Amino acid sequence: MSAAYPALLYKYLPPARADIFETGKLCFSHRRALNDPLEFHFSFDTAAMVQDAVAARDPRFDEAINEGVERLILKDRYREWDRQVLADLIRAETHRRIDLSAAADTLHAQIQPDLLELLDTLFRIFSCTENGMCVPMWTHYTENHTGFQIAFEPGELFGLTDSDGARLAPRPVKYTDERYVFQDADPFEFAYQKMADWAYEKEWRYSREMAADDRDALPNLVDFEIGAIREVTFALQATRELISRIRAALDARGHRPALNRITLGHHYRLEKTPLES
Repeated sequence: MSAAYPALLYKYLPPARADIFETGKLCFSHRRALNDPLEFHFSFDTAAMVQDAVAARDPRFDEAINEGVERLILKDRYREWDRQVLADLIRAETHRRIDLSAAADTLHAQIQPDLLELLDTLFRIFSCTENGMCVPMWTHYTENHTGFQIAFEPGELFGLTDSDGARLAPRPVKYTDERYVFQDADPFEFAYQKMADWAYEKEWRYSREMAADDRDALPNLVDFEIGAIREVTFALQATRELISRIRAALDARGHRPALNRITLGHHYRLEKTPLES
């Protein structure tokens, strides 16, 4: 097991997802199914990008400014040039600033939709967490404490491989109050960033690039290794029917993970206790 991720990760699920034990499949989600309203939003270092673009398009801007500075240094000898030099500098700098301003207003609006369209085509995400006992997540993701949670070995859950041929592995989400600044080195890194408000979730994400014939599939269901599941924990209000259904599905697949149930603790908190046979 790689030390790059925790020994166990967790997935909170609603009652309807008891079918994962029957189908042997988990869902990789489209970005629109994710819960952060700023999910995948990013910005650019527009000043640096556009200055490079302006210089490449018309290097005479910089040449004009540099030449003008030299002329101004010699203004005592070339007084008749002063106004012309200043006019040239102002025109050049005004042109540069107009280009920067226009680009700053339009660059993000033009490029982000293109990247999001690319993500919609190529990218799916499976979210999980290292926080195995979180009341808000029991509430939000198990349908108000009626579902269940799986605990699994991160490096063993999926048999898929990434573009480098390595087994699919999760990456931690970064929580921040700063919008991600796009970088060429890792153009999809913004897919692993969320607002700091979500930090309690301690989320990890698997991502996969879709094959051409799977790109229209919503949801995208992926085979998982049943043996990677180490625990199944039932929510506080999970029904007997749900517990029986999952037990039967596990029996049918010959797998015996630890079974637990959330109970009300004696110290004003939820506790995980072994499920009675």
